[in-house]
Amino acid sequence: MAKDIAAIPDSHQSVIESGLRLLMDICAEWVKLLQARPMALPVPGGLESEDLESGVHLHLLEGLGLACLASNEPSIRVLAMDLLRCAQLLHRTMAVAKHSAGKPSSLYATAYAVDVIEQVGDEIAQSCYWDFGRSSDLWRTWRPLPTDVHVGLWPLLSGTNKLGLHDVGNDPVRWARCLSELVRHIAILCPKSVAFAYEEVSSRCYRMLHSQEGGQSIFRGGQVLESTARQSLWRNYSALACACPPSASTARRGTAESPRTGITLNSMLQLVIQSIRYSQELHFPGYMSLGQCHPDRSEFLLDELKKTLAGVEERAKTKAKVTPGELRVVFAHSVRLMASNASASKLSKQSGLMAAYLDFILSTADYIQRSNEFMYWDCQQLRYCCCSVTAALADPMTTSGVLSLAQRKSLFSVFEAWYNRAGELMREVQTSKDVMGGSRELQAVLSKVKDIETMKNVRIDMVEQCKGLQTMVLCARAALVAGESLDGDGRLQGTVGGWIHSMFSSKAPSPLVGPTLQQVAHTALLNLLKTNLDLLPSVIDRCYLNDASVSNLYFHVMAEVYSRESQLRSPAHIVLSLVLYKMVDPSPEVRDDALTVLDVLVARMWTPSGVAKRHIGAAVVGSLQDSYQEFQCQLSSEMAREHPELSQNLCIEMLTRVLNVTDKVTRHQILICLPPWMQNLSFTGRESSSNAVLKSLYYVQWQHGIQFPYELERLWSTLAGNRRNIIPILDFLVCKGVDE
Repeated sequence: MAKDIAAIPDSHQSVIESGLRLLMDICAEWVKLLQARPMALPVPGGLESEDLESGVHLHLLEGLGLACLASNEPSIRVLAMDLLRCAQLLHRTMAVAKHSAGKPSSLYATAYAVDVIEQVGDEIAQSCYWDFGRSSDLWRTWRPLPTDVHVGLWPLLSGTNKLGLHDVGNDPVRWARCLSELVRHIAILCPKSVAFAYEEVSSRCYRMLHSQEGGQSIFRGGQVLESTARQSLWRNYSALACACPPSASTARRGTAESPRTGITLNSMLQLVIQSIRYSQELHFPGYMSLGQCHPDRSEFLLDELKKTLAGVEERAKTKAKVTPGELRVVFAHSVRLMASNASASKLSKQSGLMAAYLDFILSTADYIQRSNEFMYWDCQQLRYCCCSVTAALADPMTTSGVLSLAQRKSLFSVFEAWYNRAGELMREVQTSKDVMGGSRELQAVLSKVKDIETMKNVRIDMVEQCKGLQTMVLCARAALVAGESLDGDGRLQGTVGGWIHSMFSSKAPSPLVGPTLQQVAHTALLNLLKTNLDLLPSVIDRCYLNDASVSNLYFHVMAEVYSRESQLRSPAHIVLSLVLYKMVDPSPEVRDDALTVLDVLVARMWTPSGVAKRHIGAAVVGSLQDSYQEFQCQLSSEMAREHPELSQNLCIEMLTRVLNVTDKVTRHQILICLPPWMQNLSFTGRESSSNAVLKSLYYVQWQHGIQFPYELERLWSTLAGNRRNIIPILDFLVCKGVDE
């Protein structure tokens, strides 16, 4: 009966609803019989009870339910969920009855589609809520969910979101997007159910775009465009079918060439490409379905897109409903979505697939280079897609050696030019009043617009596109710095280091959607340090910058890298000096980072087991700053007592750093934590080492003696507390006085 219901044409919605209700009534009757007479199992339709419980009917019922979830009618989708629950209840009841009768049963071994949906449904609905449109990769990550409506699977499935609370008009698109993710999860645990659903949905897709004439199947794309309902059905069906694994199209017969009904997954992808070539109205559902295709078919799809585009460009002079430029943009969005969903760990093992992605990036950049100002809209979207793919895949492509250093340098420079040009154009759009006085791009776009209101909307759209492109360019450049240094700079003073520092220092407002400049800089610096750990000393130097807001951003990266890279062995006195310096920072995040670095340092350098024991932060007694300062002094005393061998180097390090600190309070806090280390110093027989410490202390006294007379007096008296240090100190001061 499930097969009969699946064969009902899509246009007969009421018949489908009646069939689903009748099927659920039959399932309910079976359940009642099983519960009433568990020892005398019914044998409906002549099937053996073991066959029913083993899952032959379960996957048919679940497959029908999944196929009906692709309906554009909320009432049918609700019935489909009820059918999935009925299938679960019937199968469990049969399994319980067999288990009670002492027969082997799959009571505890069967996974059900409805369980998967209920477990991950809300999470998928939230992650996919903004995952559509030309900036979906930015929206998905950075655009916040609405607070005036419940974001979950059920409101999208049942269509119960109230109008006026949010853009409810996009909910059908969101549901299609959720279908792709749901099928991907369900296919892992319920492959047979997904195979049946694919079989039915793919056959419907084929029938929607073909008609029989004279015994032959003829492509008729206009059938989908007959109504918005048909277009909505096509969007849902293609989204579900393309997301299925390749095994779904072969499970019924075991061969890719001839499944029982429907078409193979490769043919399904080709069918969607054919629909895109037919009409602009099918572009959005087309690239959304192709972009969410199963990862195992990515390489095939990339090759198919490339061949299709090449064939269309060869026939560019012939009349076509979709131009090669439009087709290139749609295909670029498809690749963008595929790249954003790719798994970096799996991708690293597929050099052919990575080479195909790289070919897309390079060929798209070359196409944009050859374009003119009349292709502005297409080129802006192509730039965005190119940067999006780079941002998603540059790291695994670099790690595997597919993306060379020369190519990374070239793309890094090209993307910078795109960023600068987008900024110039955005300022021009916002300030220019005379259309003919602007750049050629601006003239080409605005000269065709005559209506004032349309002109205003076009300007707004251009500004939004420029902002989105700039954000994605930053993300792509941050991904490109992973790997061998682009400029061979060893002190963060080259092109890459200057770019990162400019973003850390920027006071530009945060974008409405997307990462801030500081977040991009954080990612870029982390990527750079992955394979360039020799730059860490330069990062530590930046942690002492006069601008606390910038130095703390560097320190956060340093703390993350130091904690993550177990093979990193920075000198203990340098790390400990930085920890003591940051321990009294007003920011709680910075102090917590300092404690984290301290724990890692202790575990790595002085704990045999390598397991860190978490140091407890300062207890607040009196003013906050006094509490932090007290904790700093206690920590300094404890570490000086446990590790006196660090005393000389640590004193030199901290005294040198204090010369570069401009903040008076910070100097005070550093100076008062030095006495425990000074107490460990002995200058007897160590003229060179004593001179290094005394020279540093001398210059601190020279520059800041008037500001900190008590603190510096305490340091000198602590050194002189060891009577053997008095003569070396006097000798140094006499020689220094004579020299100057």
